[in-house]
Amino acid sequence: DDNPVIGVHYCAATYENNMKPLIELLRNREWKEESIEQYVKTWRNFYRFLTATGVDHMMFMPDTIEESIVEDQEGNFLSHTNNSGKFVGEKETAIEEELKEYKDDYVDSIISMSDFWRLYQHLYALDEVYAVMAFCEFSTLLRVSALVRDFPLTRTKLNPHFKPFSAATRDKIRMQDISYIAKGGKIKKTKLSISAHKIFNDEYINSELCNYEQRYKKYQNNYCKTKWAKKFNRTEQMRFCWLNKNGTPVSVREYQAALENAADELGIKIHSHMMRHTGATQLLWRYLKEHNLTASHTNDLLVADAHVMLQKLLGHINVETTRMYVRTVERMIQAEKLSMLLNSALSVSKKHHDELIKNNKALSNGLSSMECSSTV
Repeated sequence: DDNPVIGVHYCAATYENNMKPLIELLRNREWKEESIEQYVKTWRNFYRFLTATGVDHMMFMPDTIEESIVEDQEGNFLSHTNNSGKFVGEKETAIEEELKEYKDDYVDSIISMSDFWRLYQHLYALDEVYAVMAFCEFSTLLRVSALVRDFPLTRTKLNPHFKPFSAATRDKIRMQDISYIAKGGKIKKTKLSISAHKIFNDEYINSELCNYEQRYKKYQNNYCKTKWAKKFNRTEQMRFCWLNKNGTPVSVREYQAALENAADELGIKIHSHMMRHTGATQLLWRYLKEHNLTASHTNDLLVADAHVMLQKLLGHINVETTRMYVRTVERMIQAEKLSMLLNSALSVSKKHHDELIKNNKALSNGLSSMECSSTV
């Protein structure tokens, strides 16, 4: 009785009988209020569209509250002026403001090296594709949707100059640009290193368990005959980058479910953006290390440099998002937890990680003690 009514036409659905119980259901399932808010805003805009186009419906949501938002250009290091920009926004009233969590760093969104390789190994045993997707998400900083949709297998319309691993190795290309469709439909770029490309090639494309061509044959011979292939207009001539061992193209939800289930079984706390947050934090840490900087150097100059770098890779415009990554590094330095970062200079594969642990007792002990320590 506590569940919302399922199967109601969207024009007949009401706020009290359908949307409000659904919001409560998401809260009961421990969804963050910030995530619920994004869905509610989308639903609100959908019903506003119906109203604007003259479609009758029964969804009458509580009115939003108009509020003035001041954008301080002093915090925007890419701006040539310090004038404030003021605009009118709206406050969503269908969610509980006091339930929202306000964070100023990503310390609790960083996965340790040890946990990552445990997760990688677990996913690899399930299906190599999930493990390699996790590694590529971390190393390229792509959002899950862009990883699934835009990561190139070979040359594509979006990436016409992309070179497969063999060609990149032959031409001694250490880094390639990957174009992807970001939020709002804008085309942006990130980087694919040759070490990450090698993992993709060796442990997925040429996997000893089930290589890509074997998966592709299953896609053509089995999947393309299913009702789902017909429903999504998928043909035998199409090539998808990510195919599971049954030959089915991996969806966003399938990958996320594999990640969540593996984490639950291992007792690791994880969420869909954790690989991205870990990769961005590692990038900043390497920047500090290469420039012989310490926690005391995470000042406005570093924030300015980091903002330019992260804006290109992550697509962030607001400098406060960059500051959150800088604070993460700052606090992890202070807590001496930086060994938990997935530093590609330390390990580039599960095998390499195990070799490092075997030959470095101090690193092994450090990782073990780190796992027992509490988060900042």
